[in-house]
Amino acid sequence: MFEKELQKLKINGTEYPYKFDICVLEKVQQKYEDVLKFEYGIRGMIPVFKEGVLDKKETRWTVPDIRMTCSGIVWMIQEGLDIAGSEEPVPDEKDIMRQEDYTITELAQIVFEGYQSCFLSKTSRTKKTESSRK
Repeated sequence: MFEKELQKLKINGTEYPYKFDICVLEKVQQKYEDVLKFEYGIRGMIPVFKEGVLDKKETRWTVPDIRMTCSGIVWMIQEGLDIAGSEEPVPDEKDIMRQEDYTITELAQIVFEGYQSCFLSKTSRTKKTESSRK
């Protein structure tokens, strides 16, 4: 039923289906308590708040958080395999860290795009995809 919506990710020669949905978002929330903390981590953002408001001038950018990014990839693959009904073993965080197919920035982008899709309606996601193709 949902299998047509799955994207594929090739890790160490094995192609895995993946999906970031609310099931994955729940895992993020359980592990990190605040989903924004996860977002900042995968984006490599060190936010600075002044009087409760994000100060864009003081906020710094760095390398995406490796543990958060790799955990996100594992959870996304696990969800993809569950949806596909596959018995394929899920790679663990170390497998993702040791792979040579993607940079940490590329992996973080994959996770962030999936994360972001949980907060956009299907119509918004379609419009965003169409505008990025132009």
